[in-house]
Amino acid sequence: MRMDQSSCRAACRTWLLVFALLLAAPVSAAESVYGPRSPTDPELSRPGPHPVGVRTLAMQWTSPFPELSFRGRATRALTLEVWYPAERAAGVEAAIYRDETRAGQAFAILGDALRDAPVVEGAFPLVVLSHGYTGYRTILFYLGEHLASHGYIVVAPDHPGSTNAEIDSRNPATRRAGFPDTLLHRARDQQKILEWFAGSTTDVARHTDSTTSALIGYSMGGFGGLNTVGGCYRYNKAFANALELPEAARPTFEFCNAGRERPDPRWKALVALAPWGQLQGIHDRQALAGIKLPTLFIAGEEDPLSGYRPGVGDLFDAMTAARRYLLLYENAGHNIAPHPAPRAAYATADTIGHYRESAWDTQTINRINQHIVLAFLDCHLKQRGPSCAMLPEGDVWPGFLDGWQRGLKFLRAEAVD
Repeated sequence: MRMDQSSCRAACRTWLLVFALLLAAPVSAAESVYGPRSPTDPELSRPGPHPVGVRTLAMQWTSPFPELSFRGRATRALTLEVWYPAERAAGVEAAIYRDETRAGQAFAILGDALRDAPVVEGAFPLVVLSHGYTGYRTILFYLGEHLASHGYIVVAPDHPGSTNAEIDSRNPATRRAGFPDTLLHRARDQQKILEWFAGSTTDVARHTDSTTSALIGYSMGGFGGLNTVGGCYRYNKAFANALELPEAARPTFEFCNAGRERPDPRWKALVALAPWGQLQGIHDRQALAGIKLPTLFIAGEEDPLSGYRPGVGDLFDAMTAARRYLLLYENAGHNIAPHPAPRAAYATADTIGHYRESAWDTQTINRINQHIVLAFLDCHLKQRGPSCAMLPEGDVWPGFLDGWQRGLKFLRAEAVD
């Protein structure tokens, strides 16, 4: 059937109006960003045996260098989203995660977790989940909920001076305003969360085994994570330029171990998704060679921000004392971690570019991440042999249907004394 020109114009106007109304929908109307699960999803991406609870907590710590902090703040107030294994309870509602895009458009996403549900009895490993620059604490909520359903307590902070809500990316003069703060504080934020949970009396913290902790960091979260578990930063030209400080104001302290003399032994594993820094030569190779924690890298082969060769692949090569793995998405860039884009992000190319990959479906990436990260953490934090066997080796991809690992590479390397 053919439409005449006037009917086509009317139909187009109708669809444009519908699209505009979707974008303008009130934030109170939370959206789901996921479609139905696929039978081709890898095996360990399925939810675990526990219902998932979520609650929002707050902590703070005092910066040792307030003069270099975003807006000169001495106190770093961290809002934490905490996912945990929960008890089934009546009267609890599904979580709604509210945030905004890099251009300031508000959105609300419907999660699977239950807001403020009771914590189930037990002692569960702690996982700190650290977003990039810029980002927000729920940008990897799919991973937080998934790990909690499999028996982990996952804590994701809003890093001050590093969130969409604070940094206006539409203004080039302010887009980098919090970047020096991020360079100096990201690792210390991660370490302080571990210390806070270890000493907290909240009911979630009382069910947390902080002696067995893992760190997951995306982009600048991975940059900080490498430092937190034993890496150091070279104070080279790239780092100095990123700090954007005159020579006389540049700090003299060491950039190692999140400000500690030695890395905290409670960290037992690291997952670094597209970690920033080695494309710029910022990580010290000698320090990297001394890190002994099992480490999983996840990278995009065409990442313009963190790089692969040079970049994340060089980090993998340098960590010779650690058992390490690298999951590589071919034809992918930097966005191999965030949840699917909310409707508000479709307003501009810049905002949608914070979430999407041109050659990959975001939901597919998220499910693969869930599978690989869970296998890695269960293997190295819970010492589960069957989970170790789920990590790919050569052409064998356990848990994937035949052919559904196309576009992926998986590298492994054993520690060398």
